[in-house]
Amino acid sequence: GSDLKFSAAFYSSWGRMNPEASMSWLAAQAPDQVSDKAKSAILEGAVQRDPKRALELVDQFKTGTDKTEIVSYALNVLAAKDSAQAMEVARTLPEGEMRAAAFDQVALKLAATNIEEAKKILLEMPANSASTAGGAIVAELAKTDPQAAADWASSLPSGAIKDSTIAA
Repeated sequence: GSDLKFSAAFYSSWGRMNPEASMSWLAAQAPDQVSDKAKSAILEGAVQRDPKRALELVDQFKTGTDKTEIVSYALNVLAAKDSAQAMEVARTLPEGEMRAAAFDQVALKLAATNIEEAKKILLEMPANSASTAGGAIVAELAKTDPQAAADWASSLPSGAIKDSTIAA
């Protein structure tokens, strides 16, 4: 009840006020030691304060799931403020699933506001990456020109991006 709300508020404030200490503490805990709500609150606070720094601190985390979750959340927050900075940060990530998820997150955020940029970002991803942005781009294109949406989806390189885009 009220303890959970207090804890989430406390952790969020701590994450915002001291991202280094809160994320270092979080990374040092065993996975089952910290509730998902507390973890989310710390990450949310740290990302709101400084998304770039939160991404730098991600290397402390041991599991890929935690890292991918933090990266996606941080880039979502950053892309809402500055998509160019978000892509700059995403391009610094090592090749792999986390980088692809970061690109997808920025493209997804841009699909409704800068569709041409979103399409370019999607094409920078490896063709075998999972993508939700492709479907969002097609949906935006289809609002004004369904044929252009179908043509664009068909023009994507073969792989998971094209498959998930067409399936959307």
